[in-house]
Amino acid sequence: MGSLLSFPEQGLQEFYSGKWSMSGEYCEAGDADPATTSSQSDPLILFHALAHALELGDSSRPGLPIELVLYIMQLANCRIVHTWRHDEPGPVVVRYIPRSPGPTRYLWKMTPPLTRNPLHRCRGMTIRTLGRNQGFVSDPNAGNWSWYEVGLYGKDGEVKKGPDGEALQWSSHYNDMHSKSLTWVSSDETFDSSHPIWRYAKDGDRIGVMMCAQFPGWSCQAQSLEIVFWRWFEPVLQPRLSTH
Repeated sequence: MGSLLSFPEQGLQEFYSGKWSMSGEYCEAGDADPATTSSQSDPLILFHALAHALELGDSSRPGLPIELVLYIMQLANCRIVHTWRHDEPGPVVVRYIPRSPGPTRYLWKMTPPLTRNPLHRCRGMTIRTLGRNQGFVSDPNAGNWSWYEVGLYGKDGEVKKGPDGEALQWSSHYNDMHSKSLTWVSSDETFDSSHPIWRYAKDGDRIGVMMCAQFPGWSCQAQSLEIVFWRWFEPVLQPRLSTH
């Protein structure tokens, strides 16, 4: 199977020179979290066998139409997952700048340019970060002000604007308020196929992750980033010939 996202040669060089690593993982069927699943075997064999068994049928039941097979595979949560990861040599620290009119935001990392065909096939994305806040919170009831945002960036490196002029960026997730050490946290936002990021994403755009902090004393610290893309498994099936 091909990669969920493909990059031009220049993009790949930038991808690796920036200490990114790329891996393709195949999430097993069921309720497993695609952001954390690491399979020891290749479930593609199981996925293909299941699809062909459903499509061919047996002596006890007729074969199913391809459209129904695909629908059943989706209900079984048969996904293909690809993860891109970035690691810093040490934590990047973003502190709130006093008297700022709003949050302090720092564009931490952007993906290489996305390409048209994988964008069409992508069905979801999860952001994971290894990070923490400043290590202490004097008043937990006052809110969590150390978080991450996701933005869509054009070829010029600037965040894109929607039809209403608003920046195409969304809150992803917060650091664990009570953790004093670096902790993995996944996005609260569901970046599935219904999310507007995919409606506005075009060939050559990039997905950027921002570190954010607000109010005196708050900071956002992060060392590792994973962007997990997934799509539905699509079996290679041949339409059955009519016997009539």
